[in-house]
This record gives sequence, C-alpha cells and structure tokens, in this order.
Amino acid sequence: MIDGTTIFHSDTGTDAYYTPPFPRGGLAATFTVDVTHIRAATSLTFVVGVEHKNSDDTTWAGLATLSNITSTGVATKDVSGIKEQVRLSFTFSTGVAGDFVHIIAQAPSWRLYP
Repeated sequence: MIDGTTIFHSDTGTDAYYTPPFPRGGLAATFTVDVTHIRAATSLTFVVGVEHKNSDDTTWAGLATLSNITSTGVATKDVSGIKEQVRLSFTFSTGVAGDFVHIIAQAPSWRLYP
C-alpha cells in the first residue's frame, strides 16, 4: 500500500491544488506535511498554505504558510484564530512542468486554546 498524494507541476505553474474543506477542530492547531519524494529538473519550491473561512464567507482567506519546501522532510506550522472551515493549498512557486512532490498531509493537531 502506498500512502500519500503525488502533486505534479502543471504547464502554467500557478495552479493551486486544494484539500477538501474540513471543519475546525479547535481554536488553534499545528499543521504538518511530510514530503517523502521530490523530482525536479531544476530547483523546485513547493508551498503549502492553510486557508480558512466561515460558512457565510464567499471566499477563502490565507491563514498561514508552512516554510517553503525545497527538499524532502517535514514542514510544520502552528496557527491560531482559525475560522469555521479549513483547507490546505499546494502550489509550486518555482520549477517546471513535470516536476512533482509526494506528500503525506497529516491531520492537524487541534488545541482548544491558542
């Protein structure tokens, strides 16, 4: 069994990939993404963002960005002030079409207090 998700850099390079929205589980959380594989023809920078909104909002707002990912390893970000719904966004800020990363996006570690 292979666990995780492989995300490919598109021809346009600016397309974002998103997780399905999920409900907030606390007032603060730590988000963790484990990058297990990277394939890059040149240098590659992969960006993971945390977005949130309330159910009556019409657009998503950026809450935080995990550190830019340029190699395999674990990236984490501790956030607070989270609205009702959350999703992760994945983009490539550098690289070329055909580059890819394989990630395991773990469930957030929720806390009741910031």
